[in-house]
Amino acid sequence: MFRKAITDIAIEGDTISVSRHLDISVAKVEEQVAKLSYSGAGLEKNPDVEKAKLPPFALAFYYHLFAQRRIPTEEELYDRYLSFSGQQAKKDKVVIDGEEYESEGVRARLLRTFPSLIRDFHFYLLLNESGKFDKVTYSLSQDYYRGLDLCVYLAGSAFHLSLFIKTKRASLFKKKKYLRHDYKGVTEIELALDFNSLSKHGDIALCSVSHVETVLEKANRL
Repeated sequence: MFRKAITDIAIEGDTISVSRHLDISVAKVEEQVAKLSYSGAGLEKNPDVEKAKLPPFALAFYYHLFAQRRIPTEEELYDRYLSFSGQQAKKDKVVIDGEEYESEGVRARLLRTFPSLIRDFHFYLLLNESGKFDKVTYSLSQDYYRGLDLCVYLAGSAFHLSLFIKTKRASLFKKKKYLRHDYKGVTEIELALDFNSLSKHGDIALCSVSHVETVLEKANRL
């Protein structure tokens, strides 16, 4: 099954990359998300974990999509993250990049990120399936190192989307992001989401076609 899905294996310089068909749609994701259980709300924050510069949770999320072509469950995401970024040292401790942390603190931080990871990917599919843009892209490397999220291309121009829920915490994170990255020459579209504008699928709130229209309108005005 996996071999049939591979579309290319490319080697260039000191890099090898594997391409495969994603074979997942908005409808499939919404169906999967509606069946997920989510236990990340209201979990206690561990100060040491919160201030730590941990490897990105998105790496585990998107690798799972690559390998399984479906949204991971909470347990799958946590286990995948540890397999990539650390190891279970004791029952209640994990070691990540040589530092020991409370496992529940890491799990809580990961689960708080889980809905936004799903929301971003689902929005990528919405934008792509809409057919309103020349191209829609996402790069984990661009996201992590340059702070550039989803990108839509329209009439020869690239527009980088900044998607976040309108909360104090999200606004603070956004300000920190501007301090960490240089956005000179980047055309950005901010999409500050009112939670009430989202559609609930099980325990997770997702964007809708109306948000695609908002992006299109903003891009046409820039």
